[in-house]
Amino acid sequence: ASRLEGLTKRFGSSILISDMVHARIQDANKFRCRYLGRVRVKGKKDSTKVYEVLDGDAESVVQAKLSTMKEMEEAIELFTEGKFKEAILKFEEVIKLNPDDKAAIAYRDRAERVVKKPVASAA
Repeated sequence: ASRLEGLTKRFGSSILISDMVHARIQDANKFRCRYLGRVRVKGKKDSTKVYEVLDGDAESVVQAKLSTMKEMEEAIELFTEGKFKEAILKFEEVIKLNPDDKAAIAYRDRAERVVKKPVASAA
């Protein structure tokens, strides 16, 4: 839990939960959640799926994130597949519609760093 709590700042989220917690929510309609991809937390070998619980945010923030949820999921999928240039474009769509989406900004910035990373020569 403390490792996930440490990610809240990076993603600009009030509440983050793991996929195990998300799967155990008995009434899925009771909470509004947004998938934020797979992350590897400090001290763990395997990555875990992370969800943002939106209900802790102001309603205007919730609605902005819900309105771009499809695009965000597509962008995260592209990122996960290693299609960083395409992911950047999709994250830019999300940011254009919701300029305050820190998760989209963090992912876009990370994808841009990967794309700009110099490739080691085989010489």
